[in-house]
Amino acid sequence: MAIAGLVACVGCGGLVPDEDGPIHRYMTASPGCWRIYTELGAVGLPPSPLAGLTVDAYAVTHPGVPGPQSTPSVWIHLITLCFVLERRWPVDQAIRLRRVVADAFGGWAWLERPGSMGEVTAVDVAAASDPDAAGELVGRWVEGAWAAWWRHHPAVRDRADDLAAQFP
Repeated sequence: MAIAGLVACVGCGGLVPDEDGPIHRYMTASPGCWRIYTELGAVGLPPSPLAGLTVDAYAVTHPGVPGPQSTPSVWIHLITLCFVLERRWPVDQAIRLRRVVADAFGGWAWLERPGSMGEVTAVDVAAASDPDAAGELVGRWVEGAWAAWWRHHPAVRDRADDLAAQFP
C-alpha cells in the first residue's frame, strides 16, 4: 500500500515514509519505520508504565526471518512480554528477563509471524499530538504486539513456566 510518499512497513504494516536508509541487521523493517523508532528512543519515550517494553513490542512486530539471531530474538521478547503483561512481573525486570531467556535459548523452533502485528505501531506513538495520548498509545502498542502472537501464546507460556524456576 502506498499513499503519497508513504508505504506500509514490511514488518509492522504501519504507514511510514518511503525512504532509503539504514535498517536493523536482522529485524525486518522498512527504513522509514526503523528511523522513526530509533528517533523515538533518542528523544525519550512518552510517560507510560509499559515504556520499558517498547523494545519488545518493536522486536516482535518486526521479527525478520528464521535465523540464528532473529529466532531467539522473537522468543526472548515474547517471553518477556508474557512475564510482564500476563504474570505481572515489574517492567523494571525486563532487562533481567531478556538476559535469562537469552542464556536459556536452546535452538527453539521459529515461530511463524502473525498476519497482523496489531493496530498501533511506533509510528503512531511518534505521531501522537500530546504526551498523554502518546503514553496511552505506548500501552496499546505493547499490548497489541503481545496479542498479535496469540497462536503462539501456549508455547511461550510453556517456556516461561520452565524459566520461572530460575528466578528467586
